[in-house]
Amino acid sequence: MSTVQILWQTMIGACLMLAAIQWLARSSNKAAPWVTLLALSIAGIAAGELAAMYAPTPEYFGRTVRWIHLPIYTAFVAIVGFVDWSFGTGRRWLGTLALSVRMVCLAMNFWFYPNLNHEKILGLREIHFLGSSVKVADAVFSQRTRLAEASTLLLLVFAFDASLRLWSKGDPDSKRRALLMGGGVVIFIATALLQGVLIHTGTVPMPYLISLPFCLLLAAMGYESSRDLKRSAAMAATLRENAESMQLAANTARIAFWQWNIADNSISMDPRGRQLYGVPAQAIVTLDDFLATLHPDDREPTRRELDAAVKGDGSFHANYRVVVPAEARHWIEARGKVEYDPHHKPLRMRTVSIDVTERQMMHERFRLSVDSSPNGVVLANAEGSILLTNQRADEMFGFAPGELLGQSADLLVPERHRRASGNSRPGFQKAPRALGMSGGRERFARRKDGSEFPVEISITPVESPEGILILSVIVDISARREAEAEARRHRDELAHVTRVTTLSELSGSLAHELNQPLAIILANAQAAQRMLAQSPPDLVEVKEILSDIVDEDRRAGEVIQRLRALLKRGETQMLPVSFNDIVTQVLHLTHTDLLGRGVTVSTDLADDLPLVSGDRVQLQQILLNLVLNAAEATMEKPGGSRHVVISTSEKDGIVRLAVRDSGIGLPEDIERLFEPFYTTKAQGLGMGLAICRSIVAAHGGRLRAEPHAEGGAVFHLDIPATVQEQA
Repeated sequence: MSTVQILWQTMIGACLMLAAIQWLARSSNKAAPWVTLLALSIAGIAAGELAAMYAPTPEYFGRTVRWIHLPIYTAFVAIVGFVDWSFGTGRRWLGTLALSVRMVCLAMNFWFYPNLNHEKILGLREIHFLGSSVKVADAVFSQRTRLAEASTLLLLVFAFDASLRLWSKGDPDSKRRALLMGGGVVIFIATALLQGVLIHTGTVPMPYLISLPFCLLLAAMGYESSRDLKRSAAMAATLRENAESMQLAANTARIAFWQWNIADNSISMDPRGRQLYGVPAQAIVTLDDFLATLHPDDREPTRRELDAAVKGDGSFHANYRVVVPAEARHWIEARGKVEYDPHHKPLRMRTVSIDVTERQMMHERFRLSVDSSPNGVVLANAEGSILLTNQRADEMFGFAPGELLGQSADLLVPERHRRASGNSRPGFQKAPRALGMSGGRERFARRKDGSEFPVEISITPVESPEGILILSVIVDISARREAEAEARRHRDELAHVTRVTTLSELSGSLAHELNQPLAIILANAQAAQRMLAQSPPDLVEVKEILSDIVDEDRRAGEVIQRLRALLKRGETQMLPVSFNDIVTQVLHLTHTDLLGRGVTVSTDLADDLPLVSGDRVQLQQILLNLVLNAAEATMEKPGGSRHVVISTSEKDGIVRLAVRDSGIGLPEDIERLFEPFYTTKAQGLGMGLAICRSIVAAHGGRLRAEPHAEGGAVFHLDIPATVQEQA
């Protein structure tokens, strides 16, 4: 057997073996069928070439060349298909054009005798090739071969263009495949084209050797296909691992998969799904069988969701309860997607089911805890839409259970506050923070019937998959406000009684304060009568006497007005008040009493003292009580050493009124002075300082006492300055 026979037979066997291997791998490699077709085509071309090289007659040679064109065409088809599938960058119209021209060549090959390449075969002659004697034809070559060469050139352009476009993707894998596969295809097609031109022009007498360059091309394609096969095997192993991991995760999370085949209304489930829905392993499940496993109250809503998914955008989402015999009822959340054919006819719906029983139980526990809260709870989203309310909130606002869901939270706010509420929402979303019930968060809320009531609101931001939610805890403080108003009325009554008691202690000095101007008025009136009785009367002197009468009358009137103000019963009126004015008014009222006790009073009043917000009469009552207590504390001191100093000052927005005495000092437990019914006076009730402290607290201030370094005691009354003064 010659070298040529051994080489060509080996080549044919290798091609057939490669074709078999690639055919078996066709399921995991999309390019494998094209490699198989090319291997079979090259095997056919090689067999034809071997038969032509040992042809016994010119007629046999011509028939052999004719049949070689058939595997050449299938090789064209294989190359175009491989480049299209493997590269994905080929211009299909160009590949189709190359195949079309080659199809015309194939038809002409079987139409003209003896074949496409030859007009006439004159005879055969032997040449030496690879150490063996083979035969070539002495023939007249046809111009039809130019069409065949044109088809090969089109195939060359198709492969070259696809390789360039693959290279331009830029990633390393694309460049490698463009260089190895694309370059190989181009070189091997160009080699076959060049060899055909040399033979058909008579430049080089040699046998047809198309199979040799195609074998090299086949080797490159086989390598790439085998590489893809290996990569596919690795990917398959990775997919198996991922599938096992997903199955493990699904079992851990109690996730099941099932599919509704809409055409025959059947449902297929994985083992986990059959266990979750209580369906026997081998039982055939229809949609009605599936719905029968659900709680009766959930069957129709779930069926409606399925119908809506099929008729709508294909998305399915439902929550329902599954009732499995001999097991506790459990909650399922299901999500699915409907698949359609090109005509939008529903084919199937793939669905995943998750056992959310624990989550639902936690939700129910949360609902119970929220409903049992004595305060109203409202949960809203960023747009202010209410997502959840508890029973107390529904009762508080006068709505039926569930009636507020989906409504705007502004519905619960009085109209005069709605704009401010809406404007503050975007700022809260940008910088969410908890806002407690302190810090002036008292508001008014609106009931369903339009009535308003005072509330305190605590706001907490809650992070969720839907974004920042707003959790509001609402306390109805109507009862508290009524109780505070009642306590305020009682305090005002007690303060009034205390003022009356205090003034009764001053009755002697007040009588003297009134008797003095009245006596002067009487004396002046008698003097005027005498002067008028003279002839002629001294009118100038009478005029001066009448002026003195008016001044003394005004003086008596001021005393009476101050007494009336202190004795007046009424509600607390918080107005801007000056501590300096309070000091002046109280000293006018106590002037005579302090002189009678031998107590000297000095003042140190700050200039430009800020105003405080308070009830003038109640603040006068506090200072009056402190001044009389200070005077009482100095009575054990000898005359001339009984001093009281009243001062006012301001620091850091706090206005202070201090009363200092030179008396006997304070007890060890200073705070006991402010306890009800505790007194250091023989005839005292022990209510004065207690009432004074409660009044100061109602003004947002503080009343305290401390010993003075030089002896005696000092009482400090501190009240915040008004906002206007602070600004």
